[in-house]
Amino acid sequence: MQRRLIAPRPDYLQRVQRAGLVYTHDDPRSDHPELYRYWRDDAYYEFRQADVEELQRAASAVFGMLEQAGDWLLSPAGSWYLRRFEIPPRAMRAVVDSWNEEPAWGSVYGRFDFRFGGVDHPDAAMRTPRLYEFNADTPTSLVESLVQWDWFEDNRDRFVREAPDATQWTNMYEDLIAAWRRNLALISAKLGFEPVVYFACSNADPSHEDEMNTLVLRDTCEQAGFATETIFIENLWLGGDDRFYAGQGGAHIDVLFKLYPWEHLAREANADAIFLDIESIGYGGRP
Repeated sequence: MQRRLIAPRPDYLQRVQRAGLVYTHDDPRSDHPELYRYWRDDAYYEFRQADVEELQRAASAVFGMLEQAGDWLLSPAGSWYLRRFEIPPRAMRAVVDSWNEEPAWGSVYGRFDFRFGGVDHPDAAMRTPRLYEFNADTPTSLVESLVQWDWFEDNRDRFVREAPDATQWTNMYEDLIAAWRRNLALISAKLGFEPVVYFACSNADPSHEDEMNTLVLRDTCEQAGFATETIFIENLWLGGDDRFYAGQGGAHIDVLFKLYPWEHLAREANADAIFLDIESIGYGGRP
């Protein structure tokens, strides 16, 4: 794996922001210095096939290990350790039901954060991917993947000259569409009708990162053939029947994808009703 420098596209900032990556900027005096040049158009990482295959093996292996860990935590042998997570009792039923749901239909995607320098890195410790984090609750970086695709296409002529077989090793968009079709077919069968799918995040994020990633997910769900709506978490309305609606007087929400931490939901004032509504359709919601 090699880090390469390249001339940035003259209008790259406008292009990436139009594509949804609105949270990058080139203003060093901004109130959000952490987002200064968040997107770098003048550098990229070049992976060889062996590097890609090693990352794929690592992701598959780690995911299998996480599944085994989850099974163990929900077994009698692991129950003491599960209590140390301090999951609120009101949420535990949803944890158990969602984990044991077969066939699984509450999971859409997650994001691995690995440290990896490539299979031929001079430092032997960098040749094997090491997991920093697996985020399957509030993973983002979807917008960056789409912007990267545009960047690659804009520079395709250069890559074809230097490496005719160069490509982007990603089926993210297609895989998300397939995930919605799989999951919502199962959900529709359980509900007895095809639901409108709501996509929610908080309106408290000034960078709009969560909002733009939520819109990517909504777009893939629409491409899968389902009706969708967006709503801010703060606008969910709890009715007198302890069910949630899209605002006061709005439609009942049967299926909702939220880019919002479970630990926050579990501590909301209406947390009891949140998890009661989840249990009413058997949806524990491993995002």
